[in-house]
Amino acid sequence: AVLTVTATDKTKVYGDVNPALTATYSGFVNGDTATSLTTVPTITTTAVTGSPVGLYPITASGAVNTNYTISYVAGNLNVTTASLIITANDQTKTYGSVNPTLTVGYSGFVNGDTAISLTTAPTITTTAVTGSPVGPYPITASGAVNTNYTISYVAGNLNVTTASLTVTADNQSKAFGAANPILTVSYVGFVNGDTSTNLTTQPTITTTAVTGSAVGTYPITASGAVASNYVISYIPGVLTVTALSDASLANLSISQGALTPTFATATTAYIATVANAITSLTVTPTSTDANATITVNGTVVTSGNASGVINLAVGINTITTIVTAQDGTTTETYTVTVTRTAAAAIVTTGTLSALTTTYGTASTSTSFNVSGTDMLEGIVVTPPSEFEVSTDNTTFTNTVTIGAAGVIASTPVYIRLKGTILAGSYSGNIVLTSNGAATVNVPTVSSTVNKAVLTVTGDDQSKTYGSANPALTASYSGFVNGDDETSLTTTATITTTAVAGSAVGVYPITASGAASANYTFNYIAGTLTVTPVALTITADDQSKTYGSANPALTASYTGFVNGDTAASLTTAPTITTTAVTGSAVGSYPISASGAVSSNYTISYGIDGILTVTPVALTITADDQSKTYGSANPVLTASYAGFVNGDTAA
Repeated sequence: AVLTVTATDKTKVYGDVNPALTATYSGFVNGDTATSLTTVPTITTTAVTGSPVGLYPITASGAVNTNYTISYVAGNLNVTTASLIITANDQTKTYGSVNPTLTVGYSGFVNGDTAISLTTAPTITTTAVTGSPVGPYPITASGAVNTNYTISYVAGNLNVTTASLTVTADNQSKAFGAANPILTVSYVGFVNGDTSTNLTTQPTITTTAVTGSAVGTYPITASGAVASNYVISYIPGVLTVTALSDASLANLSISQGALTPTFATATTAYIATVANAITSLTVTPTSTDANATITVNGTVVTSGNASGVINLAVGINTITTIVTAQDGTTTETYTVTVTRTAAAAIVTTGTLSALTTTYGTASTSTSFNVSGTDMLEGIVVTPPSEFEVSTDNTTFTNTVTIGAAGVIASTPVYIRLKGTILAGSYSGNIVLTSNGAATVNVPTVSSTVNKAVLTVTGDDQSKTYGSANPALTASYSGFVNGDDETSLTTTATITTTAVAGSAVGVYPITASGAASANYTFNYIAGTLTVTPVALTITADDQSKTYGSANPALTASYTGFVNGDTAASLTTAPTITTTAVTGSAVGSYPISASGAVSSNYTISYGIDGILTVTPVALTITADDQSKTYGSANPVLTASYAGFVNGDTAA
């Protein structure tokens, strides 16, 4: 009989030992069972304990029984995934530090597997960053891959703990009697770019010292600062109250003049200069410490008030101010050296010369010297309005200032006539002035501006014979100072000898009669060129009958001007034709040529035409006779009208 042995399907988890393999039978008869087999089948599979997830065949073979023909059907061993748990390991770090290396633990590896057996290792992340505040943050793992495992994950925690922050009260000092300074602290331990502005509550900084506290040391304490990211500790500081020993001035001023250098507390020596007219002044000192005492030239002065009047002699005067500090031993001495100047005086030397120039050009210069003693300021030099002055003989202006306060060394002053003044003679005083000094006048020598030369040139013109003269104009060369023709008292008169009827040729154009207080005139003549006008001569058409003599040949003229006619021509035109008395009927040209006139440019029109027309010819049949029955006679005719020797032949 036929017996089918079928291997039974099995399953196991990856890493487990293989299950017992079995088979089922189909086809036993006669009450037979597997025990009836002489040899039971051997059942095997290719899977072993470490086989990866997948299907493996289960095969049966080798059964023996003489009563059966045995066939086999294979089964499957299904290896399923094992469970693997990946747990993120808990970590800790201090606020502001970088994250630690994140790690995981594994539970469930079989078959000798480890983390390196994973096809893809897990990614481990946390929401915490370097600057994350104190608190717990999840650590999560994900993304691991291995076909032999079903992977699940358990999160861990990254615990950010507080950083240490030390707040130290800054040491301070103050002078006795002064208000407490602003109390401050310093911080050590801030991380993550934090500053004191990141504190939830700022520290309170206090001291036991008050404005009136005696000289000594007093604690400065800080407390009460709050920040969730820090554990805060405190270090006290010291406020030192010092004795007053300030003998300085906060300000020092004088009622006349100005201090040099500008007052500064640390500067103790000053100078000042006052004019000769200043005979006294007062000094006002102001102490930095209101408890200090002040004397000026030995006399006590209240801080911030003026001293008594201090008389000044001409020359150097020394004023001494002594400040004694509240401690009674510390002093500071300030000195002001005041120089009262002698009376100011302006001195001039040298002799001026007369100046000559041409209108439009500044003259050369003449000079004198200026100096001053005990001057309060520089010397202003102002010439008459027609002159200008300079200290370098290059740049000239309406006024110059020589020197400054004090002694003014001898300095040359150059003076010249302006290039912009009108022709004529000029003089006047050069005035020298300076505050506190007597005005000095220096007379100029009478100086002359001569007229400039202006050239007037008649502009060349042209016209055609017979036309009216063009407008006559002139050009000017030599204007200065922005002048033009409108600046003249009288403009030039411009004339020519040519008139409308003047013959072809060249005629002078002359300018004359211009007038100006600032110019002398030079005249250059121009020319008016009269050019020929166009004249066209056209032969007139004519006619005649055949055989007659040629008619008189004539011409017409186009272009005569100025009343001219053909009679005005130097040579009349020659008029000819090719036709003669015997010329046959037809048209023959009539041409003109050879006319001459210096006033015209002559051209010739289209030739005229001489038309020869037919003459009348009468032909009369001659009368004839014959006898009856005779032949006709020769018939003939007579002609009337033949000319030019013509016949019937």
